[in-house]
Amino acid sequence: MAPSAPREIARNGPKLSRTVSSSFDIATSPSASFHSPVHSSGGRRLSRTSTRPSVKQLKPFATEDIKILLLENVNQTGRDLLSKQGYQVEFLKTSLPEEQLIEKIRDVHVIGIRSKTKLTARVLEEAKNLIVVGCFCIGTNQVDLEYAAKHGIAVFNSPFSNSRSVAELVIAEIITLARQLGDRSLEMHKGTWNKVSSKCWEVRGKTLGAPYESKFKK
Repeated sequence: MAPSAPREIARNGPKLSRTVSSSFDIATSPSASFHSPVHSSGGRRLSRTSTRPSVKQLKPFATEDIKILLLENVNQTGRDLLSKQGYQVEFLKTSLPEEQLIEKIRDVHVIGIRSKTKLTARVLEEAKNLIVVGCFCIGTNQVDLEYAAKHGIAVFNSPFSNSRSVAELVIAEIITLARQLGDRSLEMHKGTWNKVSSKCWEVRGKTLGAPYESKFKK
């Protein structure tokens, strides 16, 4: 009797495999559930019943729906570029006091500022639509970065926007000090012509020392 069982399985093996492949409709969706109603041949056939909840259809922003507020006399080129792309751009030459800023920022999606505008937590709390803050300057200390990070508001700056201007000013002031131009100018305004070269130097070959005291003392 023992050898007969394997032979019976071998004969029925192909039939079983065909029945499985033709009777089961397997879906790979992780959000689908299955039930198995009785098949006409006496077996059960799996069918899929979707339990996926209805999901809100997302769509990208339309540029004409985005409101941008630019403060502190942001360059005309930037304003023109944003306007040509279809954004709603409002421009002001100055910064705003906190109360006025709160009124302006409530329905704004993007705000562009310089260093005088203070975006405190109280101001940002009223900006329900705000998604990004553009600081058209080097620093970002005028923005409450902790609040912005917690609420998903991106903040970017322009760290090299005035590098050339600063470098030129530093060179000009070094020469002014080395040649005592400030003293001579003051004397000239008082009507005194004092042509001296004592303690006046060329800057060529000199080493610049910039004393600095850190606020973080050991």
